[in-house]
Amino acid sequence: MNLRKLQPAMATILFISAACSGNVGEDALTSVSPITPDSVIVPVATAKQLVANYAPHAGYVVNAQGDTSSNTRALWFSAEQLEALLDRIRTDGGDGIRFYLATYNDHYPDSGEAYVPPRDQWGHHTLLMVPTREAADTNGMVFHQDYYADYAYGQESIELRIAAPIENDAAMCPPNCPGADLIEPPLP
Repeated sequence: MNLRKLQPAMATILFISAACSGNVGEDALTSVSPITPDSVIVPVATAKQLVANYAPHAGYVVNAQGDTSSNTRALWFSAEQLEALLDRIRTDGGDGIRFYLATYNDHYPDSGEAYVPPRDQWGHHTLLMVPTREAADTNGMVFHQDYYADYAYGQESIELRIAAPIENDAAMCPPNCPGADLIEPPLP
């Protein structure tokens, strides 16, 4: 058997094996997705500074018992929730998500409200995710129009055949802060 004749085949097999092995080299760990433009990438040190800049604005919440706690500093959504929302937006012909900064009411009546968050979240900041679609005004100026259905009251935001809800249901930090590395010093 002539080994010289097998060299190209062996090289091809080794190349395919390395490509499919699932081993991640150091370059893969430090590279950024080719679809993420450099202009939107925030270095970790800068991100930590931006989060620290927000701390004085976050403030504190005093609950009904008079206890004070740090207001929301971060929110976590599961990949499944985000993927489901993105799938619905794509199916409906939407073009993105608008994130609204919001604050829960300090108090909710015992009945009658369509949406009442858990009591320990009352008065805290939250984030609402609202689907958008491309629209244009009478002058042809293109913008991103919120679209949603108000499932509690059977209303839609604008005339359309799309019925995506406004979403929330994030894990709030605090109190759920493990892994929120950009907040320094770490919150309990």
